[in-house]
Amino acid sequence: MKKTVLITGATINTGVTIVEKFASEGYDVIFTGRSPDSVKSAEARYHEKFPAASIKGYALPSLTEEGLANEKAVKELFETLDKEVIFVETLVLNAADQGLGQKIFENPRVLENPPEQ
Repeated sequence: MKKTVLITGATINTGVTIVEKFASEGYDVIFTGRSPDSVKSAEARYHEKFPAASIKGYALPSLTEEGLANEKAVKELFETLDKEVIFVETLVLNAADQGLGQKIFENPRVLENPPEQ
């Protein structure tokens, strides 16, 4: 029985290399990306490079409109994998928000209600 790996954030950069490494070693690969279009494009590239491998991508909107972790989307992904009878033995949490452009020293709550001095 082949082993299955789930790799998050695997449509660009390091995620691509991680998918290719596991696919080249005979794993079934499940991967996620934020955009349905990027997932579809990456899946096509992976199938072209590894035609004998089982590789399937899922769009996973990882953040809510409020910028919070989208726990519902993660739960739905695992429910889908359960329905498809896919058992994940290995998990690679590659997805990351680099925080580029974030203003970490600005807190809107503090600015609205500055503490009394």
